[in-house]
Amino acid sequence: MDARDYVIVGYGGIGSGVLEQILQCAEVEKVVVLSRSAHRHADARVQFRQGDVSCAESLAHVFAEVSSPCCVINTIGLLHGDNILPEKRLADVRKEALLRSIEVNTYSTIALAQAIEQNFSRKQAVSLVALSARVGSIGDNRLGGWLSYRVSKAALNMAIRTVSVEWRRTRPLNVVVAYHPGTVDTGLSQPFQGSVPEGKLFSREQAGNYLLDVINQLEADDSGSFKAWDGSDIAW
Repeated sequence: MDARDYVIVGYGGIGSGVLEQILQCAEVEKVVVLSRSAHRHADARVQFRQGDVSCAESLAHVFAEVSSPCCVINTIGLLHGDNILPEKRLADVRKEALLRSIEVNTYSTIALAQAIEQNFSRKQAVSLVALSARVGSIGDNRLGGWLSYRVSKAALNMAIRTVSVEWRRTRPLNVVVAYHPGTVDTGLSQPFQGSVPEGKLFSREQAGNYLLDVINQLEADDSGSFKAWDGSDIAW
């Protein structure tokens, strides 16, 4: 998939990493980054917009600045923070933490898909790539734990699969994919990096490069799939 413009949601570790990789492509004309905080970049092709992904008005302003072919990348995610910790057992689950995880990890991508429908015509080629996680795979779940995070990512995967079925009928030029970036050296993974095998903790630059490689290889038939950082398919 050859995109001319990009929208990146979130400017944390993976968001900043993929931005730098995208900017190495001379064909790229514009990258709009939606973030909760204000930022600046030396490259004139980058425009930062401060806002909330769950706000339709914020997304409308962002999408008004880009043209197709366009790729929208949702890099935001919540595993811990704001008095939220990944649960070790069922008794640790709290309603507030579960709902907050779903809001960030699931609903944000649904909001982006809705905004794509509202702001792009069916004749415009737009791809939506959302960061999921292997722990959101039901078939791959052998360890348990992390219930809120697993549930929210599994729900994200189902949302992506469901949107892809609808878009095959109504918006065949649109592609939507779930993506597992591996374990990346960011604040999200920092408390758990001690158990990562040697060579499997990726830098932000590596993560951005792997993500962009997968995006560049996407085709229409990939819509509704769950891709790993190395391009392989993950079981739902």
